[in-house]
Amino acid sequence: MQLAAISIDLNTNTRAAAMGDACVSGVNDCSMYDVAVERVMDWAKRLQIPLTLFAVGADLRRPQSAQRLELALEAGHEIGNLSLDHLYDLSLRSRPEMFAQVKGGADLIAEKVGQRPCGFRAPGYVMSDKLYDTLVEADVSYSSSLFPCPVYTLLESASIGLDRLRGRRRRSLLADPRVVTAPSGPYRVGDPYWKPGAGVLELPVQTTPWLRLPFTGTSLTALGCSWAQFATKGLVGQRLVNLKLHAVDFLDAADGVRQLEPLLSGVRRSAREKMEALDAVVVTLKAAGYDFVRLQQAAERF
Repeated sequence: MQLAAISIDLNTNTRAAAMGDACVSGVNDCSMYDVAVERVMDWAKRLQIPLTLFAVGADLRRPQSAQRLELALEAGHEIGNLSLDHLYDLSLRSRPEMFAQVKGGADLIAEKVGQRPCGFRAPGYVMSDKLYDTLVEADVSYSSSLFPCPVYTLLESASIGLDRLRGRRRRSLLADPRVVTAPSGPYRVGDPYWKPGAGVLELPVQTTPWLRLPFTGTSLTALGCSWAQFATKGLVGQRLVNLKLHAVDFLDAADGVRQLEPLLSGVRRSAREKMEALDAVVVTLKAAGYDFVRLQQAAERF
């Protein structure tokens, strides 16, 4: 059976934080939980699909945010671990620091939401062999962290280079370029981690076949409904379609994230337009016979 899984990152320190405090400030972080999560839940209910919501443990110290995820759990969605503090340089930290971030995030999610997460996603898609070893130590069932997308790697590298030339402080890191050679579908990581082996199960973020173009909420919502439908048809036949979204994909400038417009082109589109593009993905995959599952369920199948 062909599977489709949709996951949504709920880190409130969005790309604006990664770009450094000299770039954008004043973003309404509460919108991510107070507005986006409610829209996400309504969207999933309307389309009758389960979701996996990746949360930063520290964000759940805010009771209202934790309550939103409790409701999501009760509705049948999965809660994943986006680490304790969403440190963009997590892959470079010491093993004790990595363990504290992975286990600490899982502990807080379990405490605040009522269920321990099985899956992990690295901040900024950046992993390392040491961080995968830490996932084993922390008893993580699966990772969905790698994005083996040459276009993304080139654009991110160029963006980081330009920021350095401008003297702008940048917190995000560039993944090892060899990640683009990693399998595009589910595999157990080896040594190095972009090669298959017998380690943790990795469910890479989706790219298109052959050219490995990005197939994420950022690209789909920015390019619109027609492109979303066309790109989705090109994925039919894949064992797993692993679509990664962000809370911002359900928000627009009127929701308190106007400051992100210079960084996230999708913010310029209305929330309605963006959800129409995401609707097209789900409808197209369902018509092709795909079964929508939580990432934990996909991991169990593979």
